[in-house]
Amino acid sequence: LPLMAAWGEVTERTFSRMVAKPDWGIRSIVGPDGQDHLVDLKPVVEKPFGDLVQFFVRRRAPMARKVLLVAPMSGHYATLLRSTVASLLPDADVFVTDWHNARDIPVSAGKFDVEDYTLYLAEFMKVMGPDTHVIAVCQPSVPVLAATALMEAANDPYAPLSITLMGGPIDTRCNPTGVNK
Repeated sequence: LPLMAAWGEVTERTFSRMVAKPDWGIRSIVGPDGQDHLVDLKPVVEKPFGDLVQFFVRRRAPMARKVLLVAPMSGHYATLLRSTVASLLPDADVFVTDWHNARDIPVSAGKFDVEDYTLYLAEFMKVMGPDTHVIAVCQPSVPVLAATALMEAANDPYAPLSITLMGGPIDTRCNPTGVNK
């Protein structure tokens, strides 16, 4: 009986995660003045397969540091990076890739492959402007590296100042997992 209950709980969590996108839950941050500053989620670029959104902090001048946090699109919502966004907000203007769930995208939207993914990222970086730092979490490490390489090869002034690749499968021969194999 405990095994069946555990299996049922895992199944329920799996399906509930797929049904509704969780809220970001970031309502405000404490500014350097000690005052609370409200945070709004603003779409910057809206595209068929994913959007670029900004966590806009009210009553705060633009920060010197801009960060693009590239979320995985492998079946998870970007909201899994909630704590990372919250930790970056006091010191940076934070933008996040908000990928759409594939089940919600009509076939008429066309294909979306690694090349398209890479081009989306390059477009998002250009929209953010120069002096942007990029953080890729897990799966998007490869497309971020590719977009940055393409932009650098073209001497694009909007290529990121830095990229941080966290847990990405850059060389799957190193420490192979079941997924990599």
